[in-house]
Amino acid sequence: MPFLQARNDAVNKHPAPPTIDYPLTTRGSSWLYSVCSIYGAATLITIALSYIAKQNERIFHRIFTIAYLVGTVAYFAMGSNVGYLDALQPHQVDDNGDNRQMFWVKYVLWAVDFPLVSTALGIASGISWAEILYNVALAWTWIICYLIGTVIGDEYRWALYALGTLAWLLLAENTLVRGTQAAGRVGIKGDYLILAGWANLMWFLYALGYGLTDAGNVIRVTPSFIWFGITDLLLMLGVGFGIIVVFAPRWDYGKLNLFFTQYGRVAVQEGNFPEKDTANNGTQQAAAPAV
Repeated sequence: MPFLQARNDAVNKHPAPPTIDYPLTTRGSSWLYSVCSIYGAATLITIALSYIAKQNERIFHRIFTIAYLVGTVAYFAMGSNVGYLDALQPHQVDDNGDNRQMFWVKYVLWAVDFPLVSTALGIASGISWAEILYNVALAWTWIICYLIGTVIGDEYRWALYALGTLAWLLLAENTLVRGTQAAGRVGIKGDYLILAGWANLMWFLYALGYGLTDAGNVIRVTPSFIWFGITDLLLMLGVGFGIIVVFAPRWDYGKLNLFFTQYGRVAVQEGNFPEKDTANNGTQQAAAPAV
């Protein structure tokens, strides 16, 4: 991308310390800005779609608006070559003595996006709020373990890698097995299985990618961002727009019990909601026997 490279001066404006042997390159920065642009476009599209959707059918729009907005911020920061760990810390020296530039920003992104994906899947499937919170906690545990492993950097990081991956396996079991069972009860088993299967396939690629990049240093910094950039987009756009555009428009929100988003926190007298009263009156009139 010569045009982008000619105008992208981020790695010169924010140069990595000279002690880093494999820093982010200008090509890598340009790629990260490209992913940032896609996230930004997804944010605007999702916001626009939320105005088209019915008021009581915007819960998924809200979830993925936050996810895409955080992705835009994170990729802008990484493309600007900021948000990484100090190369002088011992965790950034691999077994061959090479210093690796470790970006903590991507872990912040995952700590936001993965719980949001699991929450969206949980809301769609109809599992209990306790199970949804359990899935969120598992996603946080997974990412925190990987981040700690990145910070310590020596051979102990593989123990953190194993523990974090175990948290993902528990998350996969809950989303694929229990979530699918619950989705079957509300009539969207097929749709849910596609979404949960896709999410867990991408999550597997994250676990594999972490072992090859920040943990194993087999893949260098710029190629690692190609891996994670593609995976981020496939996960977030696939699940987000899969729900909002493809599947949710044909779901029965009443059967999914998602009408808790309809009335909001409004000022009412004695707990009376005018919309509910109107709906109840209409139901009573329809049920009244003819004279």
